Amino acid sequence: MVGSVLMGMVGLAMAGEWSQQPIAPKALPDGTAYTLGTQTWRLGLVKQQVGVLDNVDIGTRAPLWVLGLPNGHAKITAIQTQRVDASIDGEVITTGLDRFGVPGGRLTLYPVGWTASWMISNRFSLHGGTGWAMGSVEGELTAAQLADAIGSSSGADLGDVFVDSLGDTRLYGGANVTLFQTRLQAEVRLNRRDSIVLRSTNWLYVNALVAATAGKEIGENGTEVDAGASARVRVPLTDSLQALTTLSWQFQWRRASLRVGIPLPFDNTFAWLQAVDAYVLLGKSRKKASPSP
Repeated sequence: MVGSVLMGMVGLAMAGEWSQQPIAPKALPDGTAYTLGTQTWRLGLVKQQVGVLDNVDIGTRAPLWVLGLPNGHAKITAIQTQRVDASIDGEVITTGLDRFGVPGGRLTLYPVGWTASWMISNRFSLHGGTGWAMGSVEGELTAAQLADAIGSSSGADLGDVFVDSLGDTRLYGGANVTLFQTRLQAEVRLNRRDSIVLRSTNWLYVNALVAATAGKEIGENGTEVDAGASARVRVPLTDSLQALTTLSWQFQWRRASLRVGIPLPFDNTFAWLQAVDAYVLLGKSRKKASPSP
């Protein structure tokens, strides 16, 4: 965080006349339908990507590897017009569950979705879409352990949701889980360099099929009794305001970008990854800015 702020101060001091250049309304790849462009490499604090085609990016997020979450993602801009673009994207995130007290357990999450971008003018754009995070969990675990595992890979706080629905005494033999989300972003471009970005990822509901073990439930004295059949959980998350919301100032030069923002909730890792980033682009230069209408 401190490094990002310092980079922003250096950028302001060295900006020169760059903020007076023509606005590039499709320069921001995060939270939008836009891609980097062919043979362009992005090296950043959060994302590392390459444009394999003009409309196809693949990459990973290094901070998640540090947190024990190997991952990879891809985005394809399927529709490209002067004003409206649309993309589809997918990611895979996996992790072992030993750190949650589930020896030999594993979670694999497959977030997929789509995003549409509407360039209303050279200075203002709206972006929106929906996503589904589909996951499979292996291992014998409680409802609280299941919630912690999914939350560590998605940013969703599901502790009360699963414990209230399933209790926290039974051991379950894994689960198949789907989280549904909406994606919203507004971008106001003050000039070629400076933009204000409001972004919100909102979890709407969770749907889970939790498998029974071979008949285990933890009794008060430590004995094991029959745990019963599998359970299905479908709970709306709108009442608990399950959202990752950030308000950021985006600096964009020809090859370098810096984003410094405020995340909500403040203690959520995925909100910070959405609010703060710094990266450089290598390879082919960006496309020229669109002419003013």
